[in-house]
Amino acid sequence: MEREAKEAKHAEHAEAEAAVTRLWSKENTSSSTEPSPYDPPELDAYLYHCGVYGSDCLGPKLVYRTSRDKEPFTPPVGPDAPRRLMSLRRPPQNHRFTRDNLWEVVVGHEAIKLLDKHDIRCKSLQLVRFAWEAESDEEATRDANGYYVSGQDGPLHITPVTIWVGVDPGSTTGEKAHHASAEILALLRQHDVTDVEVAYHELEIWSRWP
Repeated sequence: MEREAKEAKHAEHAEAEAAVTRLWSKENTSSSTEPSPYDPPELDAYLYHCGVYGSDCLGPKLVYRTSRDKEPFTPPVGPDAPRRLMSLRRPPQNHRFTRDNLWEVVVGHEAIKLLDKHDIRCKSLQLVRFAWEAESDEEATRDANGYYVSGQDGPLHITPVTIWVGVDPGSTTGEKAHHASAEILALLRQHDVTDVEVAYHELEIWSRWP
């Protein structure tokens, strides 16, 4: 039984590596289709969440995120290059969403209504922060006392609290997500919340490769 599990894990890992290689092949192939300004580049879409569900997993496909201009993502230079590995963290206890129960009582329900308005069928809605190993002192996050927040391999970069929307594969476009996010952020400003981002991901991880 243990041997079969290891073999299955190895097969999944091999398929993931093959999928990553195909991404670079597609990236270097010209396309006649004009990309939407709201859709992430394909490498970003498949590699942005790399590691969030395990170091040997590409993670869920990114559909759209409001933090794109504030926190640009630079994909690896090739399929064999090291990849940035992301992990999930809870919102801080002193964040207004948590402290005032604002998310549970008001914003979460209103956000779902706005998603429905834009024909986005939300399958999951979470409050998270993303973390990864900082590449420089400037990127590293400091705590309230000015000390670096550290992981196993050194200082971490931790993103602002993010409303993480899960959708079925192929069901939502970056443009729909962009317009819905603008209204969600406007809703947050009504409650004096300005330090939150919105991101969308497909819930399927392993079963459909690029």
